[in-house]
Amino acid sequence: MNSRPYLIYLALCMTILSALQAQGWGYDREETGRALLGSDEIVVYNDGFWRYADPEKSRCEPIPGVGRFCGTNTPWTIHPNNANGRWEKLFPLFAAAPEVRGQAYGMLALSSEFPITLGDVQARILNKSISREGLRGLLIEQDTFVINGQTWTRFVFQNNGVLAVSFTAVPSGFILTETHEDGTTLFRPRHDELHRSLIAGLEFDKDD
Repeated sequence: MNSRPYLIYLALCMTILSALQAQGWGYDREETGRALLGSDEIVVYNDGFWRYADPEKSRCEPIPGVGRFCGTNTPWTIHPNNANGRWEKLFPLFAAAPEVRGQAYGMLALSSEFPITLGDVQARILNKSISREGLRGLLIEQDTFVINGQTWTRFVFQNNGVLAVSFTAVPSGFILTETHEDGTTLFRPRHDELHRSLIAGLEFDKDD
């Protein structure tokens, strides 16, 4: 039996599936096993991400300078490549799909004598928009919205994919969130929804 036509057909199907996933279509996370994290059972998926088996289990990740992120009711989870180094402890990396990752962090004043200004935040965002090749990202969208009583301003850039950065003012400075989607030049509704859900899962420190 000549299996060559079948192998060609299979390769073509895999190519089409990869293209659809790159466009954010058809991605279906599948359970591959279960394990214990401490005393809690977790569900492990085929892309390396995990969830607590108990849907009511609180899953919150501390973020220094911000508070914590509680993603139980969102697609977000801690990124499987998030190491235990100093940088990751200060700026934990989250993921909602293999091609979508996000972070939240604070730009906070050390004292009232040295406040963080709006100009500082804008400079930070422009610096984040620079691509790996050293080119300034193209601003493709800017908007303002309210989530959990906080007003957020967002800038969206084409930058080795699409980068969305939002910020909001708190008494001690500013909180920023950013999400990045690889493999596209469009800020699609799915990315917008994931970006807002990352913000919605934030719980600020009481001092903020």
